[in-house]
Amino acid sequence: MGDLLDTGATTRRERAVNVLVTGFGAFRSAKKNPSWETAKLLSKRGIPCEDANRQISLDISYVPTEYEYVTEILAHFHGLSDHAPTIPQSLIDDPVVAARSDFDPQKRYDLILHIGQGKSGGVCIETVGHQTGYDKADATDRLAPLIEEPSKSPEGSRGHSVSEVVGRELNTDGELLTQIDTAKLVDTVSKEFTDIKITKSIDAGHYLCDFIFFGSLAAAIQAQDRARAAGTDPARTQKTWRMCYRAL
Repeated sequence: MGDLLDTGATTRRERAVNVLVTGFGAFRSAKKNPSWETAKLLSKRGIPCEDANRQISLDISYVPTEYEYVTEILAHFHGLSDHAPTIPQSLIDDPVVAARSDFDPQKRYDLILHIGQGKSGGVCIETVGHQTGYDKADATDRLAPLIEEPSKSPEGSRGHSVSEVVGRELNTDGELLTQIDTAKLVDTVSKEFTDIKITKSIDAGHYLCDFIFFGSLAAAIQAQDRARAAGTDPARTQKTWRMCYRAL
């Protein structure tokens, strides 16, 4: 212990890369959601870092399959809220699950990875988040909120209402695209893990997986805009992902 201090070594260790991995709770067809089970496994295993001067700090967060909770918690994930997140009844009723979530609202996360349940037979890397089209009820039988800008979306559309800065980033189909080079990611990971089928996807399903993906992309845009306004460095998405891709 204390070797660096005792020897006077000058090795510079940079700030740890903070990574948050989320997994969903149960819903109708998944009483034990594999996305949360995967997040727990990652937490136990940790993530190696290719940069010898850096460490990766990995936190995980259990996300109930509920539109209302996702809408609120994303602001906390991306540092956009100053008040404590509301604890949903599903977490109050299951303290064991809550205890396994170590999300730190005071921490700035460099990379947030949302894991969702998909079809069997491989791993899909989602590339597109959709603002509207959320017509299926969540685990509490509640629907997604109505869009507050009916002039920009068909009347009665359910999904995310967005700020002006996020609205400027939407494509003509009301979608947000990830900044990560997913083609390169799929190619790199496929070469290392040849026994796993890894593909790109443009359809996250218009359910909670899609809902959290779009919402997280939107929150990231807002966080970057706020960082620029404050004169600080926005998140380094590409560099951080290259260091952490082995999380898969």
